Amino acid sequence: MDVGDNIDLNDEKRLEDILASIGPDEKLILLMNRADAHEADDLIRILEEKGFIIQPKGGHEDDYYLHCWRRNKK
Repeated sequence: MDVGDNIDLNDEKRLEDILASIGPDEKLILLMNRADAHEADDLIRILEEKGFIIQPKGGHEDDYYLHCWRRNKK
């Protein structure tokens, strides 16, 4: 999912829609501009509330990634 330059409520809604369709063995990668990475707090909150593990990764040049997958339920 490419978040774009500014994270807003539309991005949050789109993320929630995508999370509803992600299976237990699938991974989601969020791509955002490094300068806007500090705005990812609301997206991270949504991911954590939905039971996802988040691993931030720096990218090439100005890209910033959040690699996300569901926690294993035991």
